[in-house]
Amino acid sequence: MPAWWHMLVILSVALWIGPLVFFSFLVAPTVFQSLDMEQAAKFMRMMFPRYYAFQVVVAVALTGFVAVAAGTGKAETVFHTGRGAVVPVFIGFLCAMLGKRWLTPRVNEARDLRAAAKPDTPEFAEAKKQFSRYHRISVQVNLLAILSAITFTVFYALASAPRMFGPAGLGPSP
Repeated sequence: MPAWWHMLVILSVALWIGPLVFFSFLVAPTVFQSLDMEQAAKFMRMMFPRYYAFQVVVAVALTGFVAVAAGTGKAETVFHTGRGAVVPVFIGFLCAMLGKRWLTPRVNEARDLRAAAKPDTPEFAEAKKQFSRYHRISVQVNLLAILSAITFTVFYALASAPRMFGPAGLGPSP
């Protein structure tokens, strides 16, 4: 597989894992620490659909790159298990679709119900419970996406290193 193909895969992985980690561990906590709750919620409501849509696009592109590489008969360069390279990417894709199509609407709905209910009412308590449940699931799904990205990255690096840097990993392959 040509070096430029490796670069496309590496760029795609960087575009996948970078925003996952940056948004999860820097942007989201900073938003809730620096903005009042109403502004933070408004920002996150606008951000999450874009965040998940971007993950979907990158996962589709990366799946395509891996599938083409597997179809060339040189899949072992991409991943020792050939078409199995698509599995962690597909898991990341499913996480993004779940977040975009299922979790985000439910988190927003629960937040709206909580905002509309009077404190110390059963409706408020139920909405708060729903919000917490969906938020917890969202965090878990995001962590699964991060683990999927890391898994793909590790296996790609292990599979590619001997061919990119020679058997000893010190220079170009002959």
